[in-house]
Amino acid sequence: MSNRLKKIHKTLENLLNYFSVNPAKEKSDYYSQPLKFLKNYNLLGLQLGDPFFRKVIMLQAIYFIHAIYHPYSKVPIPIS
Repeated sequence: MSNRLKKIHKTLENLLNYFSVNPAKEKSDYYSQPLKFLKNYNLLGLQLGDPFFRKVIMLQAIYFIHAIYHPYSKVPIPIS
């Protein structure tokens, strides 16, 4: 595995660790409002507490990993 992939792997591990240590907030308030991307770094913790934002991050990670392991492939991504 190249150094870049090792760094990406470590970053994704850290993200999953953060998610497991810091559970998402209740989802009742979040589904009535559209997703907002906060631009201030100090508010990142608030944004990572949003369950919908977490889902977006995880889906992007799945697509990214799939693209790395299956370049130029038409293999569908199995999401269940």
